[in-house]
Amino acid sequence: MKKQLSQSNNNEAYNNTFWIIISSLILLGILLRFFHIDLRPFHHDESLNAIYGRYFYHHPTTHYYKYHPMLHGPFLYCVYPFWYQIFGTTISSARIFMATMGSALLFLPYIFRSYLKSNIVLLLTGFLATAPSLIYWARYVRHDSPMLIAISLSLIAFLFKCPWKRALLFIVPFMVQFTIKENAFLHFAILFLYLFYEAIFVKVFKCETETYLTKVLTFCKKNIIPIVVSVLIGAFLFILFFSAFFNYPQGVLDGLYRKSLAYWVEQHNIDRIKGPFIYQILFLSWYEQVFLIAVISQMFHFYMKRSKNIRIIFSTILLISILLNQLIPEARFNSGFLSEVLKLKLPLDIYPFVILMFHAVFSTSILLLEKKNKLALFNYLFTAMFFTYSLVGEKVPWLSLYPIYFGVIFLSFYLSEEVSDFHFYFKTTWMKALIALCFLFQLRMAIMINYSRAGHATELISQVHTSTQYESLLFKLKSKLESKHLPRQHKLLILKENTWPLTWYLYEIPGFYYIQGITPTQDYDYVLSSTQDKTTQDALKETHHLIRTPFRWWWVPPYKTMTFKQWFNYGLNHNPWTVTGTMDVNLYIKKGLTL
Repeated sequence: MKKQLSQSNNNEAYNNTFWIIISSLILLGILLRFFHIDLRPFHHDESLNAIYGRYFYHHPTTHYYKYHPMLHGPFLYCVYPFWYQIFGTTISSARIFMATMGSALLFLPYIFRSYLKSNIVLLLTGFLATAPSLIYWARYVRHDSPMLIAISLSLIAFLFKCPWKRALLFIVPFMVQFTIKENAFLHFAILFLYLFYEAIFVKVFKCETETYLTKVLTFCKKNIIPIVVSVLIGAFLFILFFSAFFNYPQGVLDGLYRKSLAYWVEQHNIDRIKGPFIYQILFLSWYEQVFLIAVISQMFHFYMKRSKNIRIIFSTILLISILLNQLIPEARFNSGFLSEVLKLKLPLDIYPFVILMFHAVFSTSILLLEKKNKLALFNYLFTAMFFTYSLVGEKVPWLSLYPIYFGVIFLSFYLSEEVSDFHFYFKTTWMKALIALCFLFQLRMAIMINYSRAGHATELISQVHTSTQYESLLFKLKSKLESKHLPRQHKLLILKENTWPLTWYLYEIPGFYYIQGITPTQDYDYVLSSTQDKTTQDALKETHHLIRTPFRWWWVPPYKTMTFKQWFNYGLNHNPWTVTGTMDVNLYIKKGLTL
């Protein structure tokens, strides 16, 4: 069957039109990821992620990364020194590493073309090329792009029949995930929960299908040597990175269990960055509208295609959600079990919580009963990721990458295998017009978010972003400190929250200090401090004049009072309906000096 599908796809795919379209889409996606890559000021998180590799690059025997879960795994900090050696230590070079991996994802549809219809390959490539948030995170120094590449390599392993290729490509990248980011533990748990659920389900309902657990055990039994070798290579890389190339051996156990899991369990419990359960859905409705519409359409199609009894069961769940929303007092969402354990902060959270939790299990079970194990697997991975990343205590925009990634994979297989008449609809005029409209809308959003409003205060995706005025100020200070035409070396002292991202911009620049030592504050030519730092203000009021400048800005929607009109308008034009937040800092300049 697979061979026939592959041959069928090859017959319809390999023509001049296909090559022109897919090449153009990939080139567009690469351009959107690389063009003017230093446009947006460095976010403080980016500066942290980029500079620890820079420390290691400049001082490999002393300034290696000592694992701390807040900064995630050591992978980036061990790889970046080699990258800096080739491309230099600039904002552009740091982001080019991410853009390269983000661009590599564009080739996944073509790599998996034997499993997909040719028009699905084109649609998927077009989506990946212009998806606003995917472009944003491909131009942002975080650990998530390497995570997606590692996951992709593990998936690519199943394209090979050779046991050695399959074992190496699946196991080694899977183990490397644990050196990148701690959510690898979450992915491991989600995957293995499915393997055992599928095995138990098939046995209880006596489905005459071979489970993935059985396939895994059979493969392990027949190919013990490739598996052992792959595990050893993965373990070696794990030890190599966590020990900072054998400089910090205690980091191995810290990453394995001593610090990694405990820290994130604590973060989940305290809700460091709070938000409602519906956060991820809201984020997708504002940044990935095409994807969210496709997900809702797929769910509707799934139940409409099934029996009347299945539709009645799902409709009952919808009714239960409505009743719970009406019956649970709003006060319950402020504290207690709903808020602290289930992370339900708003009455509106009831709907995605109940529907997602039920749909994940119910739809997966239906597909297993229909002996569609591959679809069941990716349906589960997508819905489980969506539910889990909605549940986690820390509500941050980059976590939407994982539901999007697994959702795109599932939707691709679903369209290819479940929508038998999709090829017919794809050729109709109204469908072509709809696809063109979605493509243009998404391209508009991608340009707006990543270029015309890059890092702007109005963008939720920016979280808390460095202002352009602050970056300009840093360039001026850097120019002063590096000037060879001054009678003496000027000195800059930074205090309070200015450490990040300023340290990246001024690292190893002469005259830059972030520890005051015994030198009086008045002796520094420039001092950057908090607007609330009255001690510094009093100490410098006679010797320095003051400039106040924006440091960081942000926008957080008022979830509890948000109306439909406000939600819709932000999704369409990205104009916030409340005032954006701003944090200023004070720059003290010694009298007689200028910038």
